[in-house]
Amino acid sequence: MGWDFVKKEEELGEGETESFCEKCNLVCGEKRCPKCGSKKLRTVLSEDFCYAGRVSWFFGESLKFNLESDNIGCVLMPYGSGLNIPYEEYLVYVRYKNLTLVREILKNQDG
Repeated sequence: MGWDFVKKEEELGEGETESFCEKCNLVCGEKRCPKCGSKKLRTVLSEDFCYAGRVSWFFGESLKFNLESDNIGCVLMPYGSGLNIPYEEYLVYVRYKNLTLVREILKNQDG
């Protein structure tokens, strides 16, 4: 699931704070975005929509329905080639305050 460069909370070093890349919607502990390389990072806010993972089209629709029924905002972005076939996956974005919960759900779905 997801992009290899997404740093999980448990991988942050002691005293390391989480930063946010507004371009990629990624939470990271580095001084540079691991996806785009930008140094224009800021402190992540609880209401920021952050990348949580990548899911199948079918699971994404179900996930969004269930999260929104629990008042957790969720945005699904189609992902795939899009050439001659429909997008088969979604990139999942949720607010930072719900990121750990949703990543745990996605981890359990993969397992």
